[in-house]
Amino acid sequence: RNQYDLWPTLFEQVRPGDGLVAAFDADAKGDALAARVSEWFAGTKKGATIALRRGEGEVAHRTIWLFRNARDVSPRPTELPTRRH
Repeated sequence: RNQYDLWPTLFEQVRPGDGLVAAFDADAKGDALAARVSEWFAGTKKGATIALRRGEGEVAHRTIWLFRNARDVSPRPTELPTRRH
């Protein structure tokens, strides 16, 4: 267990008709996560990619996603998915 176990999750908070704004890593893994989340919503829009900065440097990039009209939020999985190689 860790600190994330204490925070509400999408499975517990999103109800039919809700919207969601999320920022995922600006890479293929982030896009894949957005595609998975989009399955639960009637509309999805990819927004701007932003740089996260610390001091004078860029430390990461995130893409903003807008999801509209929740329709089919799956029940929370009881087990974590296994990593595929």
